[in-house]
Amino acid sequence: MSKEYGFRYNHFLERVIDEVKEHIGNNIRDYHSLSIPPHNLRSIQNVSSDHGFETKQVNTYLAHRDLQDLIVGYVPTAIKELLTIRIDDDSINRIISESISKVIKDPEALKDNKHKYDVIPLFISIKQ
Repeated sequence: MSKEYGFRYNHFLERVIDEVKEHIGNNIRDYHSLSIPPHNLRSIQNVSSDHGFETKQVNTYLAHRDLQDLIVGYVPTAIKELLTIRIDDDSINRIISESISKVIKDPEALKDNKHKYDVIPLFISIKQ
């Protein structure tokens, strides 16, 4: 399910990154690397077990992701995480903001209707 839905507004994000590259060159990693979670069920179970809990994944659901929320909270953080060079905060924030402003005006950038969801795994932990 995460391969199909787990990346937010793929085309929009890709277009914003392309605009950022116009300013900073190719000094940014592939955005697909962000969709690889640092933990899986087994690693979560191991950590919780170390603290005396038994953890099970009981459900997974899709949560709608609002574009405004994405623009304000996710895109700037994601792009900063992908940078391979140091750029001062004021400069990169300006570049990101200008890039978003340019891309948001293009209707083609918002045609990706499938990837407007976050994949949310639900866990339950019980004290052993």
